[in-house]
Amino acid sequence: MPEQTLWSGTSSQWKNIGPFLLCLLVIPIPWAIYRWLQVKTTTFNLTTERLLTKRGIFSVETDTLELYRVHDIAVTQPF
Repeated sequence: MPEQTLWSGTSSQWKNIGPFLLCLLVIPIPWAIYRWLQVKTTTFNLTTERLLTKRGIFSVETDTLELYRVHDIAVTQPF
């Protein structure tokens, strides 16, 4: 049976509410943009056989978690 994608998505930007509020008061805007990009470029793909997590802005890191016999594989792709 071929592997099928059950769900694919990203994290919510609500994780950044604290840094966004700090940027309005104290910290410069580029830091808020960096935090927004961190959350936006993190994706999760759940298939019938594994969970794939990709994160990174310039260098992409892919983590694979097999659901049958939980194996943890990490792949890092440098810029």
